Amino acid sequence: MSDPRDSLRRLVEEGALAARQPPPASLRRRARRRRRARAVTIPVVLVAVAGAALPLTRPHDHQPAPATTAAPRTLTADPAKTVSGGLITISGAGCTPGRTVSFGLRWDAGAPLSPTMTQRKEQLNPPATAPTAGSRDLTTTTALATGTFTVKATVPADVTIRAPTLWARCPAPDTTNLLTQSVLIQINNP
Repeated sequence: MSDPRDSLRRLVEEGALAARQPPPASLRRRARRRRRARAVTIPVVLVAVAGAALPLTRPHDHQPAPATTAAPRTLTADPAKTVSGGLITISGAGCTPGRTVSFGLRWDAGAPLSPTMTQRKEQLNPPATAPTAGSRDLTTTTALATGTFTVKATVPADVTIRAPTLWARCPAPDTTNLLTQSVLIQINNP
């Protein structure tokens, strides 16, 4: 016969082992879920792979895109960093040939300022941000036959906004709308 303590110890060990293993019903549920997930996932992946391998349109349905001769709409400022009173070359494209292109600067209220040394001396504590929104017209030019433009403009000496938006506005080709393009520039005053 076995010792009652030994029987009790074995019973406790079996109970601990059983407690660590999930019940058989739970194991069967998990196995069913895995089989269902595989049954759904495999066809979805196969359809996705097959769809990616097929062309998106049939050859007889394809219509070539019409050729466009309009220049791309772009605007650049060179240099992109300058000082108040500095000279910037502005270039771009996308305007109606022969039409006037206007240029200017604009900024929002609260825009960081970059005051000149003279302004710092005159005002012991110059403001750090612009109190109001503003804008300044710079110059105009005429778009070339290709719809491109290039012009040199001087940043006004009293503009001390650190990062104003430089804009160009012109009539857009084939529409009655105005095309406005913009690029950020940086004004760093010593």
